[in-house]
Amino acid sequence: MKSNNNKKLLGPDDHAWLILNKQVNKVTTTLTQIGRDLDNDIILLDLTVSRQHAQLRVEDDKFIFYNLSSNGRTEVNFKQVDKCEITHGDIIHISNHVIVFYSEKPNIETIAGMDTASLEEAQDLLFLSVLKESLPR
Repeated sequence: MKSNNNKKLLGPDDHAWLILNKQVNKVTTTLTQIGRDLDNDIILLDLTVSRQHAQLRVEDDKFIFYNLSSNGRTEVNFKQVDKCEITHGDIIHISNHVIVFYSEKPNIETIAGMDTASLEEAQDLLFLSVLKESLPR
């Protein structure tokens, strides 16, 4: 991975994923912008979310989450943050939106291939399993 605040492509083995509203968003660059503005990589159409609310950056081979908003709820693993390293399974709250960080490729195809599961059910199962793994015990 490159250590740079400029938006550069990640190497083929360095990708991560953000799961939001049952959608899997692949992180392919060193800078991922999150917010209400349509120029963001992850767009949250919600007036309680700032135009540029947060960023996910790659720094020194680590994924670092930055809270850019002084308003609204911004938490990682249920703690208010300004900046923190995030790792596999971490839960990000931005206002009323829940985003789960995945450092390994989510295996939706395997779950969807089960006889009783449609793709939507598979995404529900994946989302719930990540959420369950991340909750405090």
